[in-house]
Amino acid sequence: MSDVAEEPDRDEASGRFLPGNKRGGRPKGARDRHSRNFLTAFADDFEHNGVEVIRRVREEQPAQYLKIAADLLPKESTLDVDVSVFHDVRGVVEAYRMASELLGTDPRRGLRRLKEIQNNENDDVFPR
Repeated sequence: MSDVAEEPDRDEASGRFLPGNKRGGRPKGARDRHSRNFLTAFADDFEHNGVEVIRRVREEQPAQYLKIAADLLPKESTLDVDVSVFHDVRGVVEAYRMASELLGTDPRRGLRRLKEIQNNENDDVFPR
């Protein structure tokens, strides 16, 4: 046996782990029983009352409604744009005309055209 006394890893009065303790506690991000219970109860309540509550908040507290909506949006996003269709463009006006032709004023038509381009990558999309 060793003569060195092992230091306690918990505060004797509160039972909390002492700073620097490497042995105890949940992994970071793990939920405890109360958090799981709350989220389950919240989900159950939303399942029964969600649509009505959203409608009431929108009508009675529009500022809070917009804050919640904004909080649901991602804080940051990444946009991956392939501009290879413009590789032969010789000026800004030509690029604008090409983009207008591609997208037009109807977004659905533009999306269909972009999907066609993606499916026919090897075709000459913009004949001269």
